[in-house]
Amino acid sequence: MTRRGPAPTRAAVGLAAVVVLALMTFPARPTEAAWSDAEAGIGTVSAATIPAPTALATACTASNVLGSARISITWQLPAGYAVGEAVYKAGTNPLLLEVVLLGSTLTTTGPSGGSYTTTYTGGLLNAALGGTGYLSVSMQRSGWTSSQRLVTASLPALIGTGTCTVT
Repeated sequence: MTRRGPAPTRAAVGLAAVVVLALMTFPARPTEAAWSDAEAGIGTVSAATIPAPTALATACTASNVLGSARISITWQLPAGYAVGEAVYKAGTNPLLLEVVLLGSTLTTTGPSGGSYTTTYTGGLLNAALGGTGYLSVSMQRSGWTSSQRLVTASLPALIGTGTCTVT
Protein backbone atom coordinates (compact mmCIF):
# COMPACT_ATOMS: atom_id res chain seq x y z
CA MET A 1 0.00 0.00 0.00
CA THR A 2 1.38 3.41 -0.98
CA ARG A 3 0.73 6.30 1.28
CA ARG A 4 -0.12 9.58 -0.33
CA GLY A 5 0.51 13.01 1.18
CA PRO A 6 -2.20 14.79 3.11
CA ALA A 7 -5.20 16.00 1.13
CA PRO A 8 -4.37 19.76 1.54
CA THR A 9 -0.90 19.22 0.04
CA ARG A 10 -2.31 17.35 -2.94
CA ALA A 11 -4.90 20.06 -3.42
CA ALA A 12 -2.26 22.82 -3.35
CA VAL A 13 -0.08 21.02 -5.92
CA GLY A 14 -3.11 20.43 -8.13
CA LEU A 15 -4.18 24.08 -7.88
CA ALA A 16 -0.66 25.27 -8.78
CA ALA A 17 -0.63 23.00 -11.83
CA VAL A 18 -4.03 24.33 -12.96
CA VAL A 19 -2.83 27.96 -12.59
CA VAL A 20 0.37 27.28 -14.60
CA LEU A 21 -1.60 25.58 -17.37
CA ALA A 22 -4.14 28.42 -17.44
CA LEU A 23 -1.37 31.02 -17.77
CA MET A 24 0.22 29.09 -20.59
CA THR A 25 -3.00 29.17 -22.64
CA PHE A 26 -3.02 32.99 -22.89
CA PRO A 27 -0.77 33.95 -25.79
CA ALA A 28 1.29 37.11 -25.70
CA ARG A 29 -0.30 39.81 -27.81
CA PRO A 30 1.88 41.88 -30.11
CA THR A 31 1.97 45.61 -29.51
CA GLU A 32 3.00 48.52 -31.63
CA ALA A 33 4.98 51.39 -30.25
CA ALA A 34 6.06 54.50 -32.04
CA TRP A 35 7.87 57.67 -31.15
CA SER A 36 8.33 60.74 -33.20
CA ASP A 37 9.28 64.32 -32.58
CA ALA A 38 9.06 67.10 -35.09
CA GLU A 39 11.80 69.15 -33.45
CA ALA A 40 15.33 69.15 -34.83
CA GLY A 41 18.59 70.59 -33.63
CA ILE A 42 21.60 71.98 -35.37
CA GLY A 43 25.03 72.28 -33.84
CA THR A 44 28.70 71.85 -34.35
CA VAL A 45 30.72 69.12 -32.76
CA SER A 46 34.45 69.39 -32.57
CA ALA A 47 37.18 67.34 -31.01
CA ALA A 48 40.77 68.01 -30.22
CA THR A 49 43.70 65.67 -30.28
CA ILE A 50 45.90 66.00 -27.23
CA PRO A 51 49.48 65.37 -28.35
CA ALA A 52 51.64 63.01 -26.33
CA PRO A 53 54.96 64.13 -24.89
CA THR A 54 58.00 63.31 -26.99
CA ALA A 55 60.49 60.85 -25.55
CA LEU A 56 64.15 61.34 -26.44
CA ALA A 57 66.27 58.65 -28.09
CA THR A 58 68.15 57.83 -24.86
CA ALA A 59 65.08 58.52 -22.83
CA CYS A 60 65.10 56.10 -19.90
CA THR A 61 67.14 54.60 -17.10
CA ALA A 62 66.39 51.87 -14.59
CA SER A 63 68.24 50.89 -11.43
CA ASN A 64 67.71 49.18 -8.10
CA VAL A 65 69.39 49.87 -4.78
CA LEU A 66 68.36 47.38 -2.09
CA GLY A 67 64.78 47.15 -3.30
CA SER A 68 64.30 50.84 -4.02
CA ALA A 69 63.54 50.96 -7.73
CA ARG A 70 64.48 54.04 -9.72
CA ILE A 71 62.97 54.57 -13.16
CA SER A 72 63.37 57.76 -15.18
CA ILE A 73 62.29 59.17 -18.52
CA THR A 74 63.56 62.22 -20.38
CA TRP A 75 60.86 63.88 -22.46
CA GLN A 76 59.73 67.10 -24.12
CA LEU A 77 56.43 68.96 -23.91
CA PRO A 78 54.23 69.21 -26.97
CA ALA A 79 54.08 72.76 -28.39
CA GLY A 80 51.70 74.98 -26.43
CA TYR A 81 51.56 72.79 -23.29
CA ALA A 82 52.93 73.40 -19.79
CA VAL A 83 54.61 70.91 -17.45
CA GLY A 84 51.66 71.29 -15.07
CA GLU A 85 49.48 69.52 -17.63
CA ALA A 86 51.57 66.33 -17.41
CA VAL A 87 50.11 63.23 -15.76
CA TYR A 88 52.44 60.61 -14.28
CA LYS A 89 51.61 56.98 -13.51
CA ALA A 90 53.69 54.11 -12.10
CA GLY A 91 53.29 50.49 -11.06
CA THR A 92 54.11 46.86 -11.78
CA ASN A 93 51.29 46.14 -14.24
CA PRO A 94 51.05 48.32 -17.36
CA LEU A 95 47.26 47.95 -17.44
CA LEU A 96 46.80 49.01 -13.80
CA LEU A 97 49.14 51.96 -13.38
CA GLU A 98 48.27 54.40 -10.61
CA VAL A 99 48.55 58.17 -10.81
CA VAL A 100 51.60 59.41 -8.92
CA LEU A 101 51.76 63.03 -7.82
CA LEU A 102 54.96 65.04 -7.73
CA GLY A 103 56.50 64.75 -4.29
CA SER A 104 58.75 62.42 -2.37
CA THR A 105 58.61 59.47 -4.81
CA LEU A 106 58.28 61.41 -8.07
CA THR A 107 60.31 64.37 -9.27
CA THR A 108 60.46 66.26 -12.54
CA THR A 109 63.43 68.49 -13.29
CA GLY A 110 64.02 70.83 -16.18
CA PRO A 111 63.69 72.18 -18.65
CA SER A 112 67.25 71.55 -19.65
CA GLY A 113 67.70 72.14 -23.35
CA GLY A 114 63.91 71.92 -23.69
CA SER A 115 63.76 68.51 -21.99
CA TYR A 116 62.36 67.37 -18.66
CA THR A 117 63.49 64.35 -16.66
CA THR A 118 60.92 62.60 -14.51
CA THR A 119 62.21 60.09 -11.95
CA TYR A 120 60.14 57.66 -9.90
CA THR A 121 61.87 56.21 -6.86
CA GLY A 122 59.81 53.74 -4.93
CA GLY A 123 59.60 50.32 -3.45
CA LEU A 124 57.79 48.65 -6.29
CA LEU A 125 56.44 45.38 -4.98
CA ASN A 126 58.82 43.18 -6.92
CA ALA A 127 61.86 45.50 -6.88
CA ALA A 128 63.88 43.68 -4.21
CA LEU A 129 63.92 40.48 -6.27
CA GLY A 130 64.20 42.21 -9.60
CA GLY A 131 61.30 42.32 -11.98
CA THR A 132 59.49 44.81 -14.16
CA GLY A 133 58.34 48.31 -13.31
CA TYR A 134 56.53 50.92 -15.38
CA LEU A 135 56.46 54.72 -15.50
CA SER A 136 54.32 56.74 -17.88
CA VAL A 137 53.93 60.39 -18.84
CA SER A 138 50.95 61.80 -20.71
CA MET A 139 49.36 65.21 -21.19
CA GLN A 140 45.93 66.25 -19.97
CA ARG A 141 43.79 69.23 -20.93
CA SER A 142 40.06 69.95 -20.61
CA GLY A 143 39.38 66.46 -19.26
CA TRP A 144 41.07 64.74 -22.21
CA THR A 145 44.29 62.74 -21.92
CA SER A 146 46.87 62.03 -24.60
CA SER A 147 48.40 58.67 -25.30
CA GLN A 148 51.20 57.90 -22.89
CA ARG A 149 54.92 57.52 -23.19
CA LEU A 150 55.52 54.31 -21.25
CA VAL A 151 58.84 53.18 -19.78
CA THR A 152 59.11 49.42 -19.32
CA ALA A 153 62.02 48.83 -16.94
CA SER A 154 63.63 45.48 -16.16
CA LEU A 155 65.04 45.90 -12.67
CA PRO A 156 67.96 43.87 -11.35
CA ALA A 157 67.76 42.00 -8.07
CA LEU A 158 68.83 44.10 -5.05
CA ILE A 159 71.57 46.31 -6.59
CA GLY A 160 72.46 47.30 -10.12
CA THR A 161 71.45 48.91 -13.35
CA GLY A 162 68.63 47.47 -15.38
CA THR A 163 67.40 47.97 -18.91
CA CYS A 164 64.43 49.90 -20.18
CA THR A 165 62.50 50.81 -23.31
CA VAL A 166 60.06 53.62 -24.10
CA THR A 167 56.96 53.11 -26.21
